[in-house]
Amino acid sequence: MIDHDTEFAESESTEDNFPLYYGGPVQQNTLHYIHQLGQLIEGSIEIMDGIFWGGDINTVTELMTQKKISPGQIRFFFGCSGWSADQLMEEIAAKVWWVTEATSDIIFDKDLDNMWKKIVKTLGDDYAYMANSPDDPSWN
Repeated sequence: MIDHDTEFAESESTEDNFPLYYGGPVQQNTLHYIHQLGQLIEGSIEIMDGIFWGGDINTVTELMTQKKISPGQIRFFFGCSGWSADQLMEEIAAKVWWVTEATSDIIFDKDLDNMWKKIVKTLGDDYAYMANSPDDPSWN
């Protein structure tokens, strides 16, 4: 069985820049990754059409070293988020979270500076004003 909570490990350096994102406050000593390479990475779990989670970290490292994987095909996260039973659904019902359909275009968007604005605009007119609000609301 593949352990998807793979502990951080030192790996060979590559010339490509594979950013490491913050996945959440839980288990910050673990590495998680989503990718589009399920056919190449044994043990990957398809979480939606064409998007995979985890898999053999040694294969990932080898693919990176051989330059057979690009930063646009995989996202690495340290830590994760977690909720108790029914907690997330209750928070969504209370409108603590805004939920939209995920797509590979959103997940692997290279324009991180504008990603949030693009996603908020997909929620419709009731939320669109938030996409254009300043970083600091006191600037309004």
